[in-house]
Amino acid sequence: MENQISKYRNATKDKLSVYGPSMSQFLKDIENSTRQKRFSAIPRGPIGHFIEVPQQKYRETVENILEGFLPSFVVNNDQDRILLMKLKKKYPNLRPIQFITAEFVDQLYDISNGCVQISEGEGELLIDIMRVSDPVVMNCLIDHKKMSELL
Repeated sequence: MENQISKYRNATKDKLSVYGPSMSQFLKDIENSTRQKRFSAIPRGPIGHFIEVPQQKYRETVENILEGFLPSFVVNNDQDRILLMKLKKKYPNLRPIQFITAEFVDQLYDISNGCVQISEGEGELLIDIMRVSDPVVMNCLIDHKKMSELL
């Protein structure tokens, strides 16, 4: 658990201010609650913080597609969601946050059978132009967004 918290902390130091001036402190509260074993698994979020779009030409498109989803957090169960909502109340200046409950699976879903097959030059699939650093976050995107959609 400590290794997971350390990895999460290092991944969250940049780009947090777009989610509100208190996001760093909110994430520290989440870390502390995780250390105290109050969460069954460390919540993942904001989701946008785990996403990278290497090609500049696609960044605005991806941001528009995922816009309302980027500040969201994924929690492992309903008890974790309730605890995270209570923690969030301490930070009224954060952007609105959606809390998504989904049982955590640390292995990336195999969606190869469900992906649109495209010929060279037809375009790109959303899932292919993004890099998502956490399998739980990617699985959440697969569940809630059309990741195999043609851009």
